[in-house]
Amino acid sequence: MTDSTHFNATALRAVAILTLLTAVGCGTASNDPADSTPGHNAADGAASSPDRIRRHDSDRDGYLAKPYGTDCDDTRAAVHPGAIETCATSYDDNCDGVANKLDATGCTVYYHDADGDTYGNATNNGCYCSPSGAYDTLDSTDCNDFSSTINPGATEIAGDGIDQNCDGVDLAVSTTPPVDTGAPVDTGVASGPGPLYGFWGLNGYTDASGLADVKSRLGMTVFQVACSTPNWCVNTMLPMVRAAGLHVTFRMTGGPDYDTTSGNFDIAKWKAQLPAWSSYGVQSYIDDGTLVGHMLLDDIHNYAGRDPTGDELDEMARYSKSLFPGLMTFVRERATEMPVPSSGQYTYVDACVNQYQANHGEIHTYAAAQEAQALALNLGTIEGLNIADGGDGSSHQAGWRSGFYAMSAAEITYYGDVLAAVPEMGMFLNWEYDGVEAWSDGTIGDTYFNQPDKQAALADLAVVVGSHAPVTLLKP
Repeated sequence: MTDSTHFNATALRAVAILTLLTAVGCGTASNDPADSTPGHNAADGAASSPDRIRRHDSDRDGYLAKPYGTDCDDTRAAVHPGAIETCATSYDDNCDGVANKLDATGCTVYYHDADGDTYGNATNNGCYCSPSGAYDTLDSTDCNDFSSTINPGATEIAGDGIDQNCDGVDLAVSTTPPVDTGAPVDTGVASGPGPLYGFWGLNGYTDASGLADVKSRLGMTVFQVACSTPNWCVNTMLPMVRAAGLHVTFRMTGGPDYDTTSGNFDIAKWKAQLPAWSSYGVQSYIDDGTLVGHMLLDDIHNYAGRDPTGDELDEMARYSKSLFPGLMTFVRERATEMPVPSSGQYTYVDACVNQYQANHGEIHTYAAAQEAQALALNLGTIEGLNIADGGDGSSHQAGWRSGFYAMSAAEITYYGDVLAAVPEMGMFLNWEYDGVEAWSDGTIGDTYFNQPDKQAALADLAVVVGSHAPVTLLKP
């Protein structure tokens, strides 16, 4: 056989072998139906050859197993990214990383039970495969999910201004005259003036009719306002407050623009703003109880450079008292954030402001911590709620700042009751009730708080605060 004949024979044998291999599926092309199964493509991370598919799609559901594809369980044909999540199984049906997630097929609506009384909040619910956290009750009839003593199964207390059993009304007090036995009768309601109650802000209400309106609807007896123009504040604002039978606290200096040097707090500049007040006759309004407090500073940790120290705050209070005898001094900061003076306690500052918002933590824990620190610093407390920005989101009402929420009526009642029980509470100020400033979504604050449930909650809180034993904040 010649060399050329030998070469041709060898070539023919090679072609025959190649043809045979292609026919049995070892080539790069195939008519196997598996090649066209959904999920067998480059996006699914799989080669298209049939043997590769058979090796990485064991359950033949059309999705290659990880890491070659997106199937999270290649032993179950019903489990793959195209499946519907269902409560009928205990595993992750659609491979999104969450088994039996919210709103899965076959879910049950559970209602949020924040206070653990087995009654749920109709406006706060989710569809779960099983109870999840506080979403653990099928009941939706709780009218106050922040108080375990308020629910449809509770016993109504007559005349306390609270709807304990969620029937929509407070049980009326009997009008039948009691039999006079000669013994003293305990009405259950504290007598005498309790701590003052009111709000920051009041823009849109600082005239005679506006003050009378808020006083009558919300039980306000005091309000806080930044009033740094002595002439107008003494000759216009204070006479109006006096005529309305109300009380007021003033921030008597300008903001950081007026008391800083190179971004640092400057006590000398702060002091320089106060003497002018005396020349306008402010002392008479202090003496008759119209002006009841001097807020030394607002937001003491907001300076670009150095914030005021504890010693500086105490010196500011001393200076204020030297100019305005009998005027209580306070700082708008919660006790645990107040700087500690070098002596360990405040001598002249009378009080701090423990204004609660939900992100400060559980309310009872918060109240106890603030009370303990205030006592340690020798400070009285002005309690209060951040009603415009301090909610937990259950109100679904955007707050004054973007990303924050206004408090719901239930929150106002629950948080307020806890803070109003603090023994050292000498005043209660909420931030804020305002008829001018727009919140982050354009809502005007009073539009929200004038809704019947919020208005009732604020008015009821005034009653609770007023029943507290009077506490004098001004140090001897």
